[in-house]
Amino acid sequence: SGRVETYFMPLAAEPERETGPSLADAAARLRRGALTGLLYEAEACEDFAAAMLAALRRGARLDTGQGGRISFSPAPRLDAEPMIETADVHRIGAGQRNSSLVLANQMMLKIHHRLQTGEDPGVETLRFLTEVAHFAHSPPLLGVIEHVDRAENRIVLATLQTFMRNQGDAWTWTLEALKRILEAAALTPGQDDRAGHEEFATYVPHMRRLGSRTAEMHKALAAPTADPAFKAEALTFDDVRDTADAARILAKRAFTRLRMIAANTSGGKRTGAERLLARRQECFGLIGKLVRKPHGAIKIRIHGDYRLGRLLVVKDDVMIVDFGEGPSISPHRRCAKTSPLRDVAVMLRSFAHAVAAAKRDLARLVPGATLAAARFREELVEFSQIFIQAYMEAARDSPIWIEDEGTRIRLLVLYLLAEALHEIENESEKRAQWIDTSIDSVNAILDRMATA
Repeated sequence: SGRVETYFMPLAAEPERETGPSLADAAARLRRGALTGLLYEAEACEDFAAAMLAALRRGARLDTGQGGRISFSPAPRLDAEPMIETADVHRIGAGQRNSSLVLANQMMLKIHHRLQTGEDPGVETLRFLTEVAHFAHSPPLLGVIEHVDRAENRIVLATLQTFMRNQGDAWTWTLEALKRILEAAALTPGQDDRAGHEEFATYVPHMRRLGSRTAEMHKALAAPTADPAFKAEALTFDDVRDTADAARILAKRAFTRLRMIAANTSGGKRTGAERLLARRQECFGLIGKLVRKPHGAIKIRIHGDYRLGRLLVVKDDVMIVDFGEGPSISPHRRCAKTSPLRDVAVMLRSFAHAVAAAKRDLARLVPGATLAAARFREELVEFSQIFIQAYMEAARDSPIWIEDEGTRIRLLVLYLLAEALHEIENESEKRAQWIDTSIDSVNAILDRMATA
């Protein structure tokens, strides 16, 4: 695309030995006279994480020799953390954006591979939640490692935070729970009683807790502060118009994709695309109707990529992680303040995809089983309503609460519509098997609002 991106990979070098890294894992072979060695990823070096932790504890500064420095900045909470042994380090994941090392099951060192100059929105938010809001349901920040150039431009290279033992992410947990619910319905078609009721009832407390924790996160992000980056502000008419303008751009792109989908697919996907194509003016008309002056709403820093995959299941609760890590969102937008209902809308879209994924998985696992589309929509509506009700109950009588019902509904619908339209464009390129869910969702929003 012509963009320049900067990546970071720490390296280690050591002589070749029988128990060390293999040549297959190395970046290069080294030679100095008769001695040979290997250059390899430092994350595979057993001393690396301990060295980073020690440097953070003493607030080290390493000059780069090029006018810059690597700065190790410990958070106040680090002093209370126990000392660890080198052998207590293990790697739990690696990807294009970052990788993580767990230290003694107490701390996690996250190495940032894809770099961005300036404040890292995720680090900035986690620091605020840890040191100002004292939010208990995200992992506390323990330290930051940055490169600082001669002009004092800063780039986060790594972060240290508390490691949370968990049972996996909420996407996987939710998917398994939904499959149990839908399996009961698929294997007992035509029953008058509610098939899968016990499985559904088991999941309800989790959904309510997720709604409550979401509101608590937003209340923490709205905590009183003099920091202009986090100080809550009134949501204005201009803010709503800007959101609507962005939604119109997304809609234009989505309808361009829909024409291609209608021309190149068949079956239900083509039917849904053709139905939505015929409602183009209705869609743009709805966006216009949603542009009203908001009453009693605020804008704050939000999570920014609030999906089920950004939650860890910890015993009977959840921990919220990976703030502001939307890969397609610019750093400026990730730092921008907006209504917390945008996070709510993104999570509702995540529910929709979880239900659809459970249905697809069930079709593969139980050949011949059928699940009526009406039941599929019923489950999604119930999950969404439970989540929203719990969120609103926890938000009531706090700064994030919007007393005016019309404002609440219009904002939530606008964010939901914008997110679903964005998905149509995004998924047509990356996850074509998911796009029918987004098309159906836009059609459903138009149906509901037509009778509202």
